[in-house]
Amino acid sequence: MNTQQVSNPVWPKDINTIAPSPATTSVEVAELGKVVRQTFNLKVILLLTMLFGLSFFMFREINFFLLRKDFLMPTLGFGLISIALMTGIALVYSFILCSNNRYIEYFLIPGILCITAVGFSIKNNLISMALLVIAIVILISISVFYLHRVKSTYIKFNPYVYFGYPTKGLLTIFGVYAAFTVFFNQQLTLNFNIGQSVSKLVSEPIQNLVNNQLQSALEQKLSNQLVPSGLPYKELVGAPKIKADEFVTEQVNSFIEPYTNFAKPTLAILVYFTMQFFALLARLLFALFIGPVFFAAKRLGFIKVSYVSVQKEELSL
Repeated sequence: MNTQQVSNPVWPKDINTIAPSPATTSVEVAELGKVVRQTFNLKVILLLTMLFGLSFFMFREINFFLLRKDFLMPTLGFGLISIALMTGIALVYSFILCSNNRYIEYFLIPGILCITAVGFSIKNNLISMALLVIAIVILISISVFYLHRVKSTYIKFNPYVYFGYPTKGLLTIFGVYAAFTVFFNQQLTLNFNIGQSVSKLVSEPIQNLVNNQLQSALEQKLSNQLVPSGLPYKELVGAPKIKADEFVTEQVNSFIEPYTNFAKPTLAILVYFTMQFFALLARLLFALFIGPVFFAAKRLGFIKVSYVSVQKEELSL
């Protein structure tokens, strides 16, 4: 049996984590322990408040996105805000997991996320809210369980290895929330015109292409004809206009008419993968920032590294 030391980031919340000097009296030790516990509680309150605030704004942005009914065409502003908020949520979540407190990890974190999510999905039915709560609890529980498995496996602390997978489960919650909202909220998909949404994406380039082709064809046809002096071809021909948006809307709606029953689940899946794409970009930013952020936190004393002796089992002849 070999004894090795495992480094883990912790917040000192117990007097046993601090080695007092021999001259320290019992009263001073008790006062020091009280200060340490108070500091720990303040850090927990601060980080949980930040998690609540960031998740509140994230769910609000998702609601604004869904109310605009831009399921097929999310705006650049929504994407940038979502990525920034998700990155911040992942960083705060990683710091909270350093508390090494099962009550915080399994109850307070899911509770905060459930309160904010259910608060914004209050217009949905009870089944959707219950499923959303169950999904949040399951995803957070799996993430925390994986974190503790990693802690028992790796000897040297690596922030991305420790918190990479847990934050993936955390950010999945926002995609699940968006998908559930689209699927269970009747108002969002009521009178939603899929053909019109598709036409917004493709009608403009199609119309420009057709107009350019017509313009070129007409100018080529008139090139050999007599043209008054000083009068360009374009003034004679004009600018032909083709209503491509109406054509695309009519064609798309007629094509999907037999499959209208599948429109709602299809939109829910599409919104889910849209949020997962933003979550992927947020995780890439998280991978870039998590190392420097934890290094700065250790330098500032916000978190400390403790060394725990463990026994490793080896076989030999």
